[in-house]
Amino acid sequence: MKKIFFPLLIIIILLSFLSNLVFINNSKTIKTKIGNQLFNLEVADTEKVRNKGLSNRPSLPNNSGMLFIFDKKNSYTFWMKEMNFPLDFIWVDGTTIKDLTRNIPPPNNPDESDLVLITPKTPINKVIEVNAGTIDKLKLNIGDNIKLPN
Repeated sequence: MKKIFFPLLIIIILLSFLSNLVFINNSKTIKTKIGNQLFNLEVADTEKVRNKGLSNRPSLPNNSGMLFIFDKKNSYTFWMKEMNFPLDFIWVDGTTIKDLTRNIPPPNNPDESDLVLITPKTPINKVIEVNAGTIDKLKLNIGDNIKLPN
């Protein structure tokens, strides 16, 4: 009985650990074309994921970003709390770019006393965060369309 119990216990513990690991890292991603470039976007469609955003990461791979999806249009405010690299913000209503915010730097101070608040000029229901310089590199403009989930 002991020969079966111990290995079975180890297997149960490993499966429990792996299932928790998968649950913790279970982020949804989509592929979409922004400008003329294909991007992998992590989807932030819950309060918990939106609050964490891209904070505490050392960097963001090229052609990657985060898509924030909201239930209703509003002038949502973002900040760069616990960020380690600069971002561009693409403010979207439906599938139309409504505003663009370029090259927002991470905080300079460890106490983050210099946090800048970033808000679009008009109400939106989606925001895409990408590496700084992406807006200019792709020559994005207000009024351009991006195919995104509803």
